[in-house]
Amino acid sequence: MRREKVFNRSLLILAIMSIMLFAMTITASAASGRAVTNLQQTDDTKTGVTVQWSGNYGEEYLVYLSQDRSSGYQALSSYT
Repeated sequence: MRREKVFNRSLLILAIMSIMLFAMTITASAASGRAVTNLQQTDDTKTGVTVQWSGNYGEEYLVYLSQDRSSGYQALSSYT
């Protein structure tokens, strides 16, 4: 009876550790490569602005515009 209890507890710990490892792998892969880098405004006029960034190949980025921060943001377009 004692040996069975130890075996069951070991299986439970193994299952928990496997789930944690799986969750950590998913979280790490989802977080890697997602950040936009080198975001900068490179030009502006009275009627327009140029923004550049370094992204990840094949990912889609949505660009939002606001006349002022209190009026909210409006989606301009999506870029890959």
